[in-house]
Amino acid sequence: MNAITLISDKAILTARIAHEERVVVYAMTPWSGPCRMATVSIAQLANEYSKRLTFYQVDLEATPSIAGLFTITTVPTLLLFEAGQLKRTVVGLWPKETIAEKLEVLL
Repeated sequence: MNAITLISDKAILTARIAHEERVVVYAMTPWSGPCRMATVSIAQLANEYSKRLTFYQVDLEATPSIAGLFTITTVPTLLLFEAGQLKRTVVGLWPKETIAEKLEVLL
């Protein structure tokens, strides 16, 4: 089961962030080497945290308006939201264990 939902519409993403309790947005591009490596860890974490966090994946190449909305200039980027409010931004390629520690801010 894939615990990450792909989103390609800015309005849908912002509505889901506003209505979900805890959201992780994984902003990436398919051609980026670091994103390809991070996707494996993010998918594993999405499965591990599926009962407590909602994960969305956004391809910034296909939806550049989302990059502008959240001022994303580097990929991969994780945006961690709680009750519609941005709590933390995680930029760059990190080991899975480090990302898990950063997700704890939402739990």
